[in-house]
Amino acid sequence: MKKIHLWTLSGMLLVGVSCQKEKKAEEPEQPIVVQNIDAQKYRTELSKKTADLQQKLRTANQNQANQLLVEYRKIFDNILDSLNLAEENTLTNRYLWDDFDARPDTIQQKIEQYDKLNLHFEPIDSTRLQLKLKPSFYYKTFQRKVSKDVRAYLLLESSIQFGNYDQLDLTNALGLIRKDLLNYEKFLTDYENSDYYNDVQKKYVKLIKVYWYGTENRQHVSFSTKTMSPEFEQELISLVKKDPATITAQLTKKYADFFLDKGNAFPVDAFEKEVKSYIQNALEKSFR
Repeated sequence: MKKIHLWTLSGMLLVGVSCQKEKKAEEPEQPIVVQNIDAQKYRTELSKKTADLQQKLRTANQNQANQLLVEYRKIFDNILDSLNLAEENTLTNRYLWDDFDARPDTIQQKIEQYDKLNLHFEPIDSTRLQLKLKPSFYYKTFQRKVSKDVRAYLLLESSIQFGNYDQLDLTNALGLIRKDLLNYEKFLTDYENSDYYNDVQKKYVKLIKVYWYGTENRQHVSFSTKTMSPEFEQELISLVKKDPATITAQLTKKYADFFLDKGNAFPVDAFEKEVKSYIQNALEKSFR
């Protein structure tokens, strides 16, 4: 009886071990996220520099605060460049982040860890992310110390909503871009002598071209067929109707009129060049 019992027990153990091995074989392996030692060094440096800045701002006057903004933006940009390089293994695997339910614990820990440092993970494209300071960081840090135009610039940076255009439906994306363009325009109109004027103007020009033409992945005009999408045509009507006195509306009307009226005047291979040359000239004359 004892021998039979022992053999039976042994068989049960073997079956149990075998089942466990089969179960483990069936489970998908969790991706390994490498913890880079250098990343901790840069996190510590970022935390220290943030504390240093806050200490200096306590006694800074307006001009000193304006200078501290310039100085510490460069410092933080350099730290972030190093930190992004240190976290490259994680940041080049965006698929790890997309499925919330299947997201590895190490990824969630990173999100919480960097959130405490006022950092967030921003998509670059379909496969890559980058660490960036939260849009509101500089405004919250400097708003009570800097000059009026700098405060307006930082508020503008923190409020711009345009993100990943290609992931929004076209109607909503165009409306969002319009709002951002009008915010940029207001700054350019109100603060012509600001040190940040040229920076805002460059961002405005870049964004209005996305508004007019679309992106590489989603174009809402076709130069080959000389047509505009119905959503874009409706957006143009809304812009001109709601904000007719704005530079954005006036420029966009010129663009649309030229695009729609001059199509027959140019061959297909020359049409795009003519449209963009015409509106670029109008853009350059619109601001100081």
